[in-house]
Amino acid sequence: MKPLDNLLEIIDEITTGNYSNDIMELTAEHQPKTVRRVAEAMGLMMVKIEAREYRLEMLVEELKALNETIRLNTINVISSLANALAARDTYTEGHTARVSELAVKLAKEMGVDDRDADCIKSL
Repeated sequence: MKPLDNLLEIIDEITTGNYSNDIMELTAEHQPKTVRRVAEAMGLMMVKIEAREYRLEMLVEELKALNETIRLNTINVISSLANALAARDTYTEGHTARVSELAVKLAKEMGVDDRDADCIKSL
């Protein structure tokens, strides 16, 4: 296969997200200068794209962790408010816990998953 045809085939693969080291073969000294220059540029672009993709993956994981922290903090705040209200009035003491238990049972009957049921319980 001609070097230029090979380069175009590899570039087509790169555009589909298939990053391989095949492009590096076209950066060798024995390759035509134009093919070598384009192959080197494509190789550098691939490295930069891969680095950005990795960084984005890390940011997504970080956001997931932060969202979970926010979820847990929200549950804790709401639980604290409910407990504070319950402690204020002995007549209604335990009411919040009973309503919470009933709400969780109802949610599970409706097919709500355990994670969401935990949220309901805390409310």
